[in-house]
Amino acid sequence: PHPASPPPAPGRTARPAQIPAGGGLPRGRPELAEIPAGGAPPCGHSAPAPVSRGLSSASDGNFLEAINLALDVLECSYEELDLASTGKSVLVLSAGSGYFSVDATLSAISKQRMIDNGIGCDLVCAGSPPLHMVPIFSYIR
Repeated sequence: PHPASPPPAPGRTARPAQIPAGGGLPRGRPELAEIPAGGAPPCGHSAPAPVSRGLSSASDGNFLEAINLALDVLECSYEELDLASTGKSVLVLSAGSGYFSVDATLSAISKQRMIDNGIGCDLVCAGSPPLHMVPIFSYIR
């Protein structure tokens, strides 16, 4: 039940609010009402600022962050070094052409983690073939 709803009577259980047959929000719940155009919400707070949305390119994606998430799973510092460095690899699929805008510090950290743990990384790009060797990292400072 919603925090603003009254507690059920003794000996009865609370039921979820029923949605009207025509859809929409349950009656008697002003905090869930839609915000009128150009007005403030009924709770008295100011209306939220508009958010610009759009698609990002593969080069602006979170390439190194995804690799580091995989490294968190594969990294086992408690194992014997010879066993920890055999057969561990990360495969990354990208919709781009192999050009990535990355943070220079995160790139250095990712590289060191992969070297220390003997983990390889393969990159498969599904975009059109570029005229250069890939991947290319454009460092953001």
